[in-house]
Amino acid sequence: MKKVGFAVFSAILLAALVSCVTHPDQPDRRLTRGAIREAEASFSRARVYTARGDLNRAITEYSRGLVTLPNSISALTNRGMAHSMMANWDMAIVDFSAVLFIDPNNVQARELLAAAEAMASQ
Repeated sequence: MKKVGFAVFSAILLAALVSCVTHPDQPDRRLTRGAIREAEASFSRARVYTARGDLNRAITEYSRGLVTLPNSISALTNRGMAHSMMANWDMAIVDFSAVLFIDPNNVQARELLAAAEAMASQ
């Protein structure tokens, strides 16, 4: 139960950080194009690592890109799925919760969150 409490705290903290970003579909206008391109390159590398089964590196790349673009729904979802594949349920819960904070109507994130919470409680 203590781990789930940490996950909830982490989700709230991440949600607070994400709320500083202007709009879920638009990068912060203060970001340079180079920074945005580098974040997108990190997401691209992460997808390659995921396809290769190198989930630790994929998570690292998603995390690197999310520093610049913390409201990327696809990156948060994909990182959450990578955590799920590694049975890191608490971290998956944090990512799926962050997606739902950005987009409360995201059906995929809601289903993935429910599955991760069920696995975490076993």
